Amino acid sequence: MQTSLKGGWQDAGKGPTTQDFLKGGNKSFPRMFTLTIHKDQYYPSHNAVDFIHHYKEDIALFGEMGFKCYRMSISWARIFPNGDDKSPNEYGLLFYENVFKECKKYGIEPMVTLCHYDIPWSIVTKYGGFSNRKTIDLFHDYAMTVIRRFHKLVKYWITFNEINFGIIPGGAYISQGITPPNLEQLTEPVSLSDIHAAGI
Repeated sequence: MQTSLKGGWQDAGKGPTTQDFLKGGNKSFPRMFTLTIHKDQYYPSHNAVDFIHHYKEDIALFGEMGFKCYRMSISWARIFPNGDDKSPNEYGLLFYENVFKECKKYGIEPMVTLCHYDIPWSIVTKYGGFSNRKTIDLFHDYAMTVIRRFHKLVKYWITFNEINFGIIPGGAYISQGITPPNLEQLTEPVSLSDIHAAGI
C-alpha cells in the first residue's frame, strides 16, 4: 500500500489517515489499529521507505531495471488533509505531479489507485468513514480533483485497491474509516459500489 512506501506522514500539509494509526507487528504479535498515536509505539507509515524524499533516485532505479509500469497510489489526505477541505493542498498536488513527470522521463507508465486503505482520519471522526454516504461525495470531489489535474500524465486509474477487501470483518472496516459503533457490514461495500456507479 502507498503508506508502506511514501512516509512523510505529516510532510507538506498531509493530514493523518487510517493507516497512520496502524501499528507494526510480527508473526507473534499482530498489527493493531489504535484510536490515538502512541509516541512509544512503531507506526510503519510514518517513515516507511521515505519515497517522498527519495522518489527521484527510486524511479531512476526502476528505469534502470527496465520497468514499464509503476502501480502507485495517491493519498487523499495529501490532497485534502481533512478530507472535506474547500480547496486542495497544492504542495501535495505538486509532489504527485513531479512523481508522474519523473516516471515519464524514464518511459514508465503510472497506474494510479485513488484509495489504498488510507482514509483521512478527520473523515473517520466526523462522518464515520464510508458508513456515511456523505463520504461518497467527498471522495468524488477528491477523485475529480486529481483526475482533472493529472489526466495528461496518467492514463490508468483504479478507484479502490482490492474493493472486495472491504467486506472482510475486522481491520478491513477500519481501513475504510468504519470504526465502532458503525460496523454495519453491508453499508461499506454498497457505498464503494455507488462510487463506481457515480462515474468516477
